[in-house]
Amino acid sequence: MYFGSERMKITKIEKQKNNQDRWSVFIDGEFAFGVTTEEVFVFKLTVGKEISEIELEKMIKEKDYSKAKDVALKFLSYRARSEKELRDKLISKEFDPVTIDRVIEFLKRYDYVNDEKFAKSYVRERIRLKFEGRKKLIYDLKQKGIKQEIIDHVLNNTDINEIDHALKLLEKKVPDKTELGLKEKQRIYQFLLRKGFSYDIIQKAFNVYFH
Repeated sequence: MYFGSERMKITKIEKQKNNQDRWSVFIDGEFAFGVTTEEVFVFKLTVGKEISEIELEKMIKEKDYSKAKDVALKFLSYRARSEKELRDKLISKEFDPVTIDRVIEFLKRYDYVNDEKFAKSYVRERIRLKFEGRKKLIYDLKQKGIKQEIIDHVLNNTDINEIDHALKLLEKKVPDKTELGLKEKQRIYQFLLRKGFSYDIIQKAFNVYFH
């Protein structure tokens, strides 16, 4: 970032060779920053225009905010994300904390980020596609930065039949219901534990399935 005297002059604006939609802006003969074609018009950048250090700093902050917002929206376009996932993404792109907070505030205002809605959707999908148990759901949601009170509220208001889910997984693992040896039984127990079921749920599912 370039900061010269109190008033500075844009001396050159040239198209970048590797990206036809980006321009390099030179102030007082030195490269200052890069902008998109849209930003050239938004900030009314022209050769010979004089700007102050405060104006330049504000311009760069707005440019970073716009870029961070684009990164976040593109990240959200693939699937819903938790607030923590979005923050981690923006941090990885080296945006400053103030810019990240502004982007998160914008996304929350328009309901692009809502951890409770995210948790509800996540739980429904994991149950439907993976038949996961409560422990696995709780662990994964915590890893995604969801607060405990939200997790409790979502799980307490979601129909989670762990016995039924464990039975579906047992049916996949042992479709013919053949009697299992000790090692095979232990292997399936460990599999169901990783899926987030308690020993009590697993034992009940075994009793029902191999009855």
